[in-house]
Amino acid sequence: MRAYTHDTCQRRRQRRPPPAFAFARRVFRTVFEEDVHRLLSMNMGKGFYSYANFKPVPPVQTDASKQARYVGGGWCSACGAYDWWRYGASAARKCIDFLEGDTIVEAVRALAPKWRGCIVEFYCDNQAFQRSGAKGRSRAQRLNDLLRELFGLMIKFGFVIMWTWIATDDNVNADHLSRGRVAEFFRTVYETGVW
Repeated sequence: MRAYTHDTCQRRRQRRPPPAFAFARRVFRTVFEEDVHRLLSMNMGKGFYSYANFKPVPPVQTDASKQARYVGGGWCSACGAYDWWRYGASAARKCIDFLEGDTIVEAVRALAPKWRGCIVEFYCDNQAFQRSGAKGRSRAQRLNDLLRELFGLMIKFGFVIMWTWIATDDNVNADHLSRGRVAEFFRTVYETGVW
């Protein structure tokens, strides 16, 4: 048994977090454990050790736009599916990286039931969200919330997302949808060879 001197005990006492911080850690730990248990039960204890058995599906291009008079989002898939919308006033006040991530979440919600056992390439022109998606985490809590939702959808439907950055000039199809220009989208989607 190790004997502790008075100085050692004093130093240990000083390193302990204050009670409020300890409470916050306990609450976070409880929420985190609930999330982990929920995700593990959805996955039934299975993990993916290799992507070799995943088949590729048509890629998805996404974009969100934020201008003074119009805030919207849109996505299109090479399989022929697409969607666009205009955000409301409260969503219009969000950061553009959150809107880009929200657009990806909406595309996944719409197409995920078709993707079991597949690997899906997502083209995103926002490097903040694309890099956060590739890492699986972000320093910004708003992006972490979106990534947690995407992770839950990937486990629920059994697919994997491959993140790819695309230049804004090359992302013309999703850009037209995010700005509400549907006629231009139908023109460029065939010209670029996506459909």
